[in-house]
Amino acid sequence: MVPSLERLTHSVRHMVETVLTLHRRGVRFVSLKEEIDTATPAGADHVRLFEKLSEHMREALHERMAVARAVARSTRRTGGRPTVMPSPKNRMAREMLSTPGIKPMDVCKALKISRATLYRHVDVKGIIAEKVSGAS
Repeated sequence: MVPSLERLTHSVRHMVETVLTLHRRGVRFVSLKEEIDTATPAGADHVRLFEKLSEHMREALHERMAVARAVARSTRRTGGRPTVMPSPKNRMAREMLSTPGIKPMDVCKALKISRATLYRHVDVKGIIAEKVSGAS
């Protein structure tokens, strides 16, 4: 029992989810100000209305997310963390590795990247193999 729905939660979405969760668990919900009692036929109608409202809010959220993804795609924006190995840095790493006498750790120090990052983005073993086969 709550004095009013606004005392239950601060957002419509949370209020709807709370009332539906209580209903699914078989808990009777009563709001004094709005005169909602889920044990009465009118209260059952309120629950069905809340279910429809919840479904509508979920669909609206999915539509907004789809629009946001489409806008991001059209402006060539990708989500996530920026790469530490953009194309110029990747190219420079490959050139440095193909130079005789340069070791992978020298490349890492020069480009200020970790060894794992270098091996993840560049085929170090392949470049070293080419360097060795080209030298003989």
